[in-house]
Amino acid sequence: MMDSNQITPEMVYKFIDGLYKDTYPGFIRDYRVEVMESGFKYPIRTVTIHVLMDDEVYGNTGEGYLAVQDMEDKLKGVLKYLPYPSNVEITRYISDSHGGLKRWEDKTKNL
Repeated sequence: MMDSNQITPEMVYKFIDGLYKDTYPGFIRDYRVEVMESGFKYPIRTVTIHVLMDDEVYGNTGEGYLAVQDMEDKLKGVLKYLPYPSNVEITRYISDSHGGLKRWEDKTKNL
């Protein structure tokens, strides 16, 4: 029997699929959800969303960093509706022109 206080990846997928809309259609190519729980008496749940962004859509937004920030803000806004408090982390990946995959780094954090 499932603990009624448990956040499952399936629950997160339903929230995102039902409530999230891309500002730039096709920006999110795919995503995976991972839920980790600390072993404490009052567990801290961390929901990590691994997001694959489409390089072509990213390049055509004309806003780059702002488009990524918009996507993150919307995802975090959707997950505020989860029934129990949790930490939300978003790991961003972007496809390259050769069909490969690389982790997207925020170049503005060092400014």
